[in-house]
Amino acid sequence: MICPYCNTNNKPGSNFCMGCGSKLEQSAPVEPVAEESIQEPVGTEQEVPAQSTDSDGFVDAYIPPAPGPVLYSPPPADTPQTVPQQVGPQQGEFVSAPSQASFGPGQAVPPGFQQAPPPPIYQAPPKKKSNALWIILGVVGGLLILCVILYFAVIRPIINRTKDIIEGEMPNVMETIISESVEETPEVLPTEAEVPLPTEPAGGSLIGSDTVWEGFPATAEEITAENAYRMEQGMRFGDGYSLAISYSPDGKYLAVATSIGVDIMDPNSGQKVKRLLDDEPVYDLIFAPNGDLLASTYDGIYHFTADSFESISMFAENAINYEMTLSSDGSILASDYYDVALIFKKTGQTYTYSHEIIDGEDYYVIGISPDGTKLASGNSDGELKIWDVDSGNLLKTINAHTDYINQLAWSPDSSLIATASDDDSLAIYNISSGEKVFSNSFDSTNGTAVVFSADGTKLIANGDYSEIAVWDINAGSLLKAFTWGDTYFTNLELNTANTSIFARNDYGQLILWDYETNQQTELAVNYIDAYYSLAISPDGSQYFYLDNNDLSMMIGENGEVVWSRVDERFDQMLAPAFSKDGTMLLGGTYHGYFNFLKANNGTELDYFDAHDDWIRDIAISPDESKIATASDDETVKVWDFNTFELLFTLEGHTDYVRTVAFSPDGQYIASGGDDETVRIWDANTGASLHVLEGHENWVFAVAFTPDGSMLGSTGSDDFVLFWDPVTGNQIRKIKTSVSTKYSLEYTKDGKAFWAQDGREVKLYDIEDGTVLVTLSGHTGNIVRVKMSADGTTLVSAGYDGTIRVWRVK
Repeated sequence: MICPYCNTNNKPGSNFCMGCGSKLEQSAPVEPVAEESIQEPVGTEQEVPAQSTDSDGFVDAYIPPAPGPVLYSPPPADTPQTVPQQVGPQQGEFVSAPSQASFGPGQAVPPGFQQAPPPPIYQAPPKKKSNALWIILGVVGGLLILCVILYFAVIRPIINRTKDIIEGEMPNVMETIISESVEETPEVLPTEAEVPLPTEPAGGSLIGSDTVWEGFPATAEEITAENAYRMEQGMRFGDGYSLAISYSPDGKYLAVATSIGVDIMDPNSGQKVKRLLDDEPVYDLIFAPNGDLLASTYDGIYHFTADSFESISMFAENAINYEMTLSSDGSILASDYYDVALIFKKTGQTYTYSHEIIDGEDYYVIGISPDGTKLASGNSDGELKIWDVDSGNLLKTINAHTDYINQLAWSPDSSLIATASDDDSLAIYNISSGEKVFSNSFDSTNGTAVVFSADGTKLIANGDYSEIAVWDINAGSLLKAFTWGDTYFTNLELNTANTSIFARNDYGQLILWDYETNQQTELAVNYIDAYYSLAISPDGSQYFYLDNNDLSMMIGENGEVVWSRVDERFDQMLAPAFSKDGTMLLGGTYHGYFNFLKANNGTELDYFDAHDDWIRDIAISPDESKIATASDDETVKVWDFNTFELLFTLEGHTDYVRTVAFSPDGQYIASGGDDETVRIWDANTGASLHVLEGHENWVFAVAFTPDGSMLGSTGSDDFVLFWDPVTGNQIRKIKTSVSTKYSLEYTKDGKAFWAQDGREVKLYDIEDGTVLVTLSGHTGNIVRVKMSADGTTLVSAGYDGTIRVWRVK
């Protein structure tokens, strides 16, 4: 379930967010902030573009007792259901409405289109408006509007006409698909992943790594406020987050739409064979009957040839098509454009716009009939509506469900429609009569995915929880079931030969089964959408992370896998850090253990039991004599680095402690947490020196400036606060444009600080809050930022499923 604070797509089994650790049952409203003493960032920021550059043991299927589906009539109300029950936590409501889409102001509008609101981009929380100088502000605002109109009406069309179709830069809108449109409800996290994941030995292959310091000097330059404008992305690794899947008609290829492009995979080997549209979010894709591939992006729909996947054309330019559906002969394409369905017809090798239907209708999912004559839509009220494709007339309304219809599928002969709904059921309806001919209810999950076999005799659908069920439509019997992972499936594909099932679950994980033997094919990808922890070695040459597939991985400077593994939950490093010489990885875990690992191979050297709850953060003293651990048990503990002796416990916080740091001289310890306070302690005695109040929400990060003269703190409000660690006085308060910041890092000269801002990392002048540099490249919100101790390398991790490494070029 989606975290309301950081948008992490959490697993069932815990009451806490795995991305930010938030208590999912609580809300954290941010009160309006008075403008007094706030320094607004001023000045002109420099945009630094990222370089566009190019990586499940199985459980045997079982056949549970037939759940008693009903053929051609619904069951009596008192008929008991015999669907096999899966053991597992209760599943919350699944709501994933398509996000709004639009043409931007001044952009070319195809014939028949309507001008829509601006595209959904990341929006910071509203700020208080000044009550003064309305006339001046009005004049300035008018001039700005004229400039914007000039840009969109004249300049942008020129840029769009000249930019490369495949490698074009695009606005970032991923959260509008992944999270912003999802009605959020708390979800429980599992105790342990059952998902087999790839493990690479030392010196393993590159993992989705693209540019490897191409054009960068051999010796990294220290990052300062003066040279940061020269920073560029030197490397990107990670496979991104999967959004949609499609099987080619001949069964030769699997296509995966991701947050950073399209992956073409070989279903026999599970290997990735090609990447298309690199670093562009792709919302949906579909193979045409002739093997051509259509892929939908923010800029439009790309058309690629079969087998070679060469670009043919791009159409529906500037329209966001979140869902596409094709007739069986590939001649008619319908796409979801916000609250309008766009109809395109194929002429020769290209698709051209024909007309729009369902204008203004509230729908949630669409599907065109194989014969191309009808379009079905399902809405949030459970209504199934059938429309005539040519005229756009509404032909029939069927009250199919009592809640959202999440997915629908036509039978190959266009006579039946299968639906999956949030009312915990599946159904099949005869379109001519409107009669329900099949139904099945779940005990612990929603209906999320349905597809017919190519011959129309079977229905493949999600089952209870992590199950896929195959039904004989005529007999109404359950033929077989596949079980994998620990969450429900949202996309299913069956090849035309009915020999393989390709599935995607709610975490974006993929699995491929042989239909007859239940044999699984491991896919050589690791699609994720969140990183739970991140660490960088002192010299910037190694990077450690823990992702939401429970995979711990150490990456080398050139993107190679140094080591990786799936640990038990009590061994997973939620709070990692390197030793001063980079030879050890130290970290606090979910179960309160503190581990010591060899950085070069992951071998455990030692451990000790530090807390009875999660360890959120750790800090190592400058002389490496002490370790400080911050925990959900509301304490900070200070340990002897060598003997693991508890020196003292820092008590005073009244809620989770999320962050801890030593001052450069080792004399102070700072901590912050959910009680909205920052506290300063004597590192030698454990005495409380100052309780600093000023934040209006949780504190996620504290960090001393390199010279130790100031302590910075930030978290779930709009501000970065700076304090005098000696007196405890607040020195300044800098307002940023984003309300949640999980990280705070400084340039080595101490003149500026880094903080994430949506999909960008920004460098702020520490004196006046001026934005000096903006690093762009992520296609999803950034959750963590780390700077190497030598000040040469910055690393960022985002919800786009990638980690990006930045240096001065």
